[in-house]
Amino acid sequence: LHEEWLCRGLKQLPTNFAGLDASRPWFVFWISHALEVIEAYDEEVWAPQVASFLAKCQHPDGGFGGGPMQLAHLAPTYA
Repeated sequence: LHEEWLCRGLKQLPTNFAGLDASRPWFVFWISHALEVIEAYDEEVWAPQVASFLAKCQHPDGGFGGGPMQLAHLAPTYA
């Protein structure tokens, strides 16, 4: 049950999370961590997808935005 929800969350956040779009790197971190804690994080599957998503959030001048093409700021950079 938890694993299924978490895996869906890494693919696409539920619509009721739309207001938290600027927190997507945090969601990636916490969902990945939760999968790791329950020993369900498949590194071969998720690591390339997570890296690809985070690369889209990285600002050319440094730091990370809260989602692709968003301005970089401290909170997602820390995540």
